[in-house]
Amino acid sequence: MASSRVPFLPASAARAGSDDSAEPTFLLVTGDEELRDDVALIAAVVGGRLDCRPGWAEVPPEDWAAVMCGPDALPPAGAPTEQILLLGHGEDAEAPPDALWRLAASRPGMQAVPLPQAEVWLSEHLGGRVMDRAPGCVLGVAGVFGGVGATTLSYLLAAEAAARGMSALLVDGDPHPGSGIRALLREQVPSASVDESLGWSALAQIEGELSSSQLQAALPVLEGIHVVSETESAAGATAGAEAEPAPLRTAEEVIGAGKRAFDLVILDAGRRPELLRAAADRMECALLVAPASARSVDAADELMAAVSGVSFQLVLNGRARPGWRAAEMREALGVEVAADIPEQRWLRRSDELGASYELLRSGRGAAMIGGILQAAGVVDG
Repeated sequence: MASSRVPFLPASAARAGSDDSAEPTFLLVTGDEELRDDVALIAAVVGGRLDCRPGWAEVPPEDWAAVMCGPDALPPAGAPTEQILLLGHGEDAEAPPDALWRLAASRPGMQAVPLPQAEVWLSEHLGGRVMDRAPGCVLGVAGVFGGVGATTLSYLLAAEAAARGMSALLVDGDPHPGSGIRALLREQVPSASVDESLGWSALAQIEGELSSSQLQAALPVLEGIHVVSETESAAGATAGAEAEPAPLRTAEEVIGAGKRAFDLVILDAGRRPELLRAAADRMECALLVAPASARSVDAADELMAAVSGVSFQLVLNGRARPGWRAAEMREALGVEVAADIPEQRWLRRSDELGASYELLRSGRGAAMIGGILQAAGVVDG
């Protein structure tokens, strides 16, 4: 279940005793009884329960499906406020609508939700959090630096999952010009199908909560894999301009909807640790792709420090540097090694994704990629 931990409570304490089978509970911190009653009704309609507290000191260390507060009960100064919703009545003469937005703007990551104007949005948002209890898995993949094979591995993991009968979504988090996933779509999916599908630019313009059925119907399919990347039609509309990366809020909505709609979501984060942070609450594991070397250790340390709350594993790819093997990498970084792949030049070339699919046609190749899915906890042994 995707959740929002009270940011200034210890994460370990928040996880302790959590029960994914329990009724999803939303936290609202406010002394406003009218606001409490309005939100309690919305929570009941979407199938959740509201726990209302008058102040943050009374908040127990639990996993919450969503965290909300009123203007009368802002989080303590200096506390992280990412993903917290600031609710308020827009018609309140003492707190005009623009005051709510100003309050939210003063706290990084906090989102203003004026009521009753945004009641529909809030219902869809909380309903999505309830639906996040679906069994879909999210697996992140990131390279410690460029050219180590993260995109190729992401594609092969999604393809192997599809070959095993799982529904798979591949999320291209950094669809720059020349991106292997984007290029493969152009080469292997009929242009009419790609042009009619939605890329990041179009997804970012959708108003309201992104539904799982909407996502499934809008994406191109490659080798049985639904793919989120940038479409060439969108790229052509901005020809000559620097390609924009996947917007974080849109990426978070895509991953949430994907988790509800698919058995497995593979997030190819590229070199964007902020994408892993955005998906942290929904992610079972993140794979760091790296050669065995001192440089990789430094880069992996930096990346893991930038992304808290995520369980990492290593996929070693390529020729090890002298004095560095799987055991040394495991000891230096304190994370398990999911796979140690021998030198494969094609695995480090994202422009040869189509050719890499041939690996899965061999029993040995399929077993190697399947072993990574198993090590990540995505499939059973």
